[in-house]
Amino acid sequence: DAELEDAALGGVRGTTALRRRPANRSLSREEIQRARRIAEEVGRSGEEFVLQHLLRLRNSSAILSFNWVADTNAVAQYDFLITMPDLTEIAVDVKSTNGEFDRPIHVSCAELIEMTGRRRYDIYRVFELSDTSGALRISEDVCPTATLVLKTLNQLPSGVQADSVSIAAESLQFGPPITLMPPGPEETE
Repeated sequence: DAELEDAALGGVRGTTALRRRPANRSLSREEIQRARRIAEEVGRSGEEFVLQHLLRLRNSSAILSFNWVADTNAVAQYDFLITMPDLTEIAVDVKSTNGEFDRPIHVSCAELIEMTGRRRYDIYRVFELSDTSGALRISEDVCPTATLVLKTLNQLPSGVQADSVSIAAESLQFGPPITLMPPGPEETE
């Protein structure tokens, strides 16, 4: 359920939609906690599928190397750091859903700040994720969008700070879909 996923991740759109439900269909604390757990599991699964994708890219020499940063540092503002053959580094944040591509993308303000940093920062949108496959679309160099969002947030009254935002997928430029698959029997890290 898109609204429940969005609400569990702190989204206004999902919370508003759920509040409009009939009074006899309220949500329990357990239902929201379960939705948050599922969202965390989907996030981790999306990262694991991207890991396989990056292994394949490295094995084909499309990238030089990568580091799964979020696997060892849970407070990192990106999930992977890729090194390209020309030694350029790209920070990658994986935003996953088991639903449609156009569900809102939740971004923390710490991630927005990192997006405006010294290296390119890409968002990998993993969607239609299942146990056996998923799809990936990449939005490269999201610095201009992050800069605009932060400029707007910096106009909040003194003492008020936003912690996160929801970004409509269609407001970013994404490349074509890439099919994600789990590792084959011959593939190893």
